[in-house]
Amino acid sequence: SASLALGTDSTERLRIDSTGNVSIGTSAFNLPSGKGLQVYDSSTPRFKLANSTTGTGSTDGSLLYVSGSDLLIENKESANMRFYTAATERMRIDSSGNVGIGTTNVQKPLHVRKDGESYPLLVQNRTNGVSTAGISFIASGSDFADGQYASIEALSGGSGSTLHNLLFRTCTSGGTPTERMRIDSSG
Repeated sequence: SASLALGTDSTERLRIDSTGNVSIGTSAFNLPSGKGLQVYDSSTPRFKLANSTTGTGSTDGSLLYVSGSDLLIENKESANMRFYTAATERMRIDSSGNVGIGTTNVQKPLHVRKDGESYPLLVQNRTNGVSTAGISFIASGSDFADGQYASIEALSGGSGSTLHNLLFRTCTSGGTPTERMRIDSSG
């Protein structure tokens, strides 16, 4: 019923207890029930994954770590972070920070797609000093390049001004989005 302890320089570094739990950095086990791996450091414990593609330097690979009370998942590479359930990709954060849910072809800051159907996409654009933020609805099987979408956008009057107009736009296949209705700040 004893534990196996490994150490260097007369200090314990790793312990395997009699049930198979593994602890690195401390001999005290504080795991919930079941088997587990515990990594302890007094400031920022890190778990690093790297391979021959990422390299093994300090700026390579991916990390899972705790900073203060925050849990951080960090991909040091200019690559995607992909999340799976039932052996299928369900969400992706691409290297530019765009998030795709239900799609691997992420086109906007938030792109949501389910079973071949498109759902609202949150969009933020800035042209000629005018900011818009809104929701765009895409036709099934289309993308923004097809010009088959409708949108509801909040529009500012210029750089640094508050959002004070609500625009409704539609467009035809391959067409340019056309404003169809506007609600201004006076209603």
